[in-house]
Amino acid sequence: MSGPFQPLECHIQRSDCLVTDGDQRLLARTLWQNAEAERGEIGRSLVVACLDNDLDGIALYLSLVYGDSVPMIFPGGSNTDLLGQVLSRFRPNFLILAKADVPEGFCFAFHWGRYHVFAARQQVQHAFIDGLCLLATTSGSTGSPKVVRQSTANIAVNTQQIIDALGLTAQDTAITSLPISYTFGMSTVNCQIFTGGPLVATPYAVTQKETLQLLQSENVSVFSGVPQTYEQLARMRFFKSRYVGSIKTFLQAGGKMNGQLASSLRRALANSSANFHVMYGQAEATTRISILPTPDFYNQSGSVGVPLNGGSIDIVDEHGDRVPQGAEGEILYRGENVALGYAEEAADLSEPDEFRGQVRTGDIGYLDERGYLFITGRLKRMAKVNGQSLNLSHLEVLLEEAFDTYSTCVELDERIHIATSVQLNQTDVENVLEKQTRLTFRDIQLHHVAQLPQTSTGKTDYRALGVLLLAS
Repeated sequence: MSGPFQPLECHIQRSDCLVTDGDQRLLARTLWQNAEAERGEIGRSLVVACLDNDLDGIALYLSLVYGDSVPMIFPGGSNTDLLGQVLSRFRPNFLILAKADVPEGFCFAFHWGRYHVFAARQQVQHAFIDGLCLLATTSGSTGSPKVVRQSTANIAVNTQQIIDALGLTAQDTAITSLPISYTFGMSTVNCQIFTGGPLVATPYAVTQKETLQLLQSENVSVFSGVPQTYEQLARMRFFKSRYVGSIKTFLQAGGKMNGQLASSLRRALANSSANFHVMYGQAEATTRISILPTPDFYNQSGSVGVPLNGGSIDIVDEHGDRVPQGAEGEILYRGENVALGYAEEAADLSEPDEFRGQVRTGDIGYLDERGYLFITGRLKRMAKVNGQSLNLSHLEVLLEEAFDTYSTCVELDERIHIATSVQLNQTDVENVLEKQTRLTFRDIQLHHVAQLPQTSTGKTDYRALGVLLLAS
């Protein structure tokens, strides 16, 4: 995929993508053209935007990402503590919110659809590395703001990789089943802009009747979800309902699906002609890295597939040297969709390309004889719950600061399990973590243990702890 690429603006100006919420229907390029004045007001500046998946939110996403600004996008209603840290470290020129309350240090500038645009009272002239397009949130959303610097080339390349891998065309209709603040959700929008296929915007959960009715009335053919999405749908017998009829392609990323749920989905879709693709990705590689062909999903391979076209995967040891086939090591990815590096404050936005086309993912895995990737664990105690990357060590620090006692966090079955030797109140723990992260009470389970299992070197034995907690 080397060679020149077209600016994102070119893709949207000629796109035939029709964006609808079931009531209004507007071409994406019309949404773009209608916002020319607002884009002019913002210009080439740093923007923090809290957006929902409604029609206005999609319109803002398109103008911010496909325009000149450098946006950092969060979900609508993001907690004020996290936003406060982001505003302090990055000092954006504009803040876009659905609510009308004027944030400290900002003044109201103008309305953008139903959203309010606030301008910083002290405007900063940020320096940006050439091509910087988007600051994608990653594990830093657990409390220490850390974003991935993505370029226009990264987004253009990875979007085309996904389209090619899935065989998407203008006849495919997708729905915003994931937040557009999440890179997986962003890729859904980007693919529709590039192919010209219709995009259905819904701010409602996939289990709510408003979204279910849109799946049917708009003949949605492409559906994306994280493991928790499919768990919720399976519980409500979605796959035997009338709402599933038009869906031809299911996509799953955002963490490993447990075996019981995967088996349930195989049975539910066995008599259908629908494709089910497991995908693996990271914000550091824009959105996605690999894809598992549908037959391999039905064959229960447990793999996340092969690299997207133009990318390559190696398994390396701690020194960066390749390990033998079948041996475990850190997953290293190379490709033009690899981002420019991280940023933790405004000064980092002008730093040169840190990754240089390759990224050590922090995930542990191996390649089989066919080159299929299997993920077996994570370095640095990273977890992924409901599509959200989380640093377990950081969660432990948050709990220790809040309760003045040591707690140990592990990820089991798409939930954060917290082990502590003192009695803590479940609601109090949930309140602390909900304030600092996007975790909800459904994602958290508290356990009281007399003693944490240890290795022979005196360190916490996380594997043994996991067995203990699952048995409790």
